[in-house]
Amino acid sequence: MANSVRQLYMKVKDSHELTLLAGEQGLDNLVRWIHTVESLDMSDFLHGNELTFTTGVGLKEEEDLFNLIKQNVKNNASGMIVNIGPFIKNITPEMIAYCNEYHFPLFSVPWHIYLADVIRIFTYELLQSEKKETELTKAIKGAIFDQNHFDDYITILDRYGHAANDNYCIAAIQMLDSDENTLLNIKKRMENSLVKENYSYISFLLDEKLIIVFINNTEDHIFAIINRLFHDLSYVYQNLIAGIGANQSTIFNVKNSYTQATKVLELIKKMVIKGPISLYNKLDFLKLLLPMNDLEALRDYKNEKLYQLEKYDELNNTKYLQTLECYLNNNCSINQTAKELFVHRNTINYQISRIAQILDNNLSSFKTRCDLYLAIQIKNYLEVC
Repeated sequence: MANSVRQLYMKVKDSHELTLLAGEQGLDNLVRWIHTVESLDMSDFLHGNELTFTTGVGLKEEEDLFNLIKQNVKNNASGMIVNIGPFIKNITPEMIAYCNEYHFPLFSVPWHIYLADVIRIFTYELLQSEKKETELTKAIKGAIFDQNHFDDYITILDRYGHAANDNYCIAAIQMLDSDENTLLNIKKRMENSLVKENYSYISFLLDEKLIIVFINNTEDHIFAIINRLFHDLSYVYQNLIAGIGANQSTIFNVKNSYTQATKVLELIKKMVIKGPISLYNKLDFLKLLLPMNDLEALRDYKNEKLYQLEKYDELNNTKYLQTLECYLNNNCSINQTAKELFVHRNTINYQISRIAQILDNNLSSFKTRCDLYLAIQIKNYLEVC
């Protein structure tokens, strides 16, 4: 629940004579902390998303200030506040043009204003924001894993403007072969975008996944948001996947959305579902399989329909089951199946004929096709259970 530059700016704009000089388009940049930066070397200690202050005490030439601005931009600072006085006389048009180009908010504050007062106000706001994030995360985790204290969770949500009967929808995001630091960086980058768009959300890391709880949004819109975030991050991070649970009309059922989102994530990882992002409510009949506890019954059905073909593939080093799945997924089109498998259509014709013989089934029968398609989906599902 980090603050934006805009939110902090509005807190002191009039009372402390803070003036925006440039970079208005970056006012929605996320601010995680503040940092006094008086030299290029100090700028290199930034982690990113800091709002920086400088009095110019460590700068000798006018060009040094311009270089400091550039270094702060390079180090992903959120913005910069310059104390105009004995060390910095003015901000040049070149500096303003640069900050506008890079959407880097640049502010001035007169010398008679105590920077310590501004820093104190910003620090308080950022600590309150951190407290809000901690408490909301605790409430959501509690609603998912400990349903005995809902009164406490509702009190926390209410404190920060959320109601028990709001809509809650969970997206579970993972990057294959990543570590916690990578996920933290992904979380920061995604939050930067979510804050700019003013979405209502709660996010946290859990079990090597990034969990984002969207509040009062639609599933299709959430899908579009995640898709855009993945696209924006694709130049840095690959192999991102996301499962999106169903919208729940009350906090009491948010556990369902979490369970659904993580199940979808597993199905994507095992390639049961194609594509990096999927909605639980788009799973069709697979939704019927997820709650089933009798896996043996599913396994029996799968074996009844596919055992002979699986055994043939194993003994003869063939891939007829793969061909059958592709054939059914392409509405039994020989041409489309051949195109997807990169073989000649005559090869597919032959293989489909052999598959029908092995299974002793008429593959032109609608019922047979349905039975085999269902059996293949069950096989794929069992592989992730």
